[in-house]
Amino acid sequence: MKTIGISTHKAPTLWVLVADGKQASIYHLGKGEKVIPLPGNAKHPHYETSAALELSEVAGMRWQAQSAEEYQVGRNATGMVFESAGGARHMSEPHMDARREVKEHFASRIAGEVNRARAKKSFDQLVVIAPPQMLGALREQFDKDTAAAIRVELAKELAQLPPDELLPHVRKALEGK
Repeated sequence: MKTIGISTHKAPTLWVLVADGKQASIYHLGKGEKVIPLPGNAKHPHYETSAALELSEVAGMRWQAQSAEEYQVGRNATGMVFESAGGARHMSEPHMDARREVKEHFASRIAGEVNRARAKKSFDQLVVIAPPQMLGALREQFDKDTAAAIRVELAKELAQLPPDELLPHVRKALEGK
């Protein structure tokens, strides 16, 4: 007796991470159904449905960075440093630029969430869009499984764009143009 196998192959789940130093979002790239009204009369409206690629936001995958001022106050509310020899106290400058530290902390937070999602197999492929500096910071924080899932990296500042304006950039990057 011959058995007929049913294919359980599904299309890969593709996520798009768009980030800058202030905000980040993850979108799912998939087919969406659009209902397009066609000319007709009021009693008998006609519609056409079409399937097209669209970006939809992944729930719980949107982040806002802290401001540098909030971050500095949160780390060291007083800013006081005790002198190692004697009891003198003085104000201290941070060893690292606070804005840079905020961006690195933000990149670490984003990458941690993406790494956890990859470990749970929430996505198969990833497109990463960020300005060059943020892209580098994210790349350093991705684990090997997440790094292997990256299909395309695009070094551009596009985090401010709504999904419908972001989609052409994603398509172009995936096509390699």
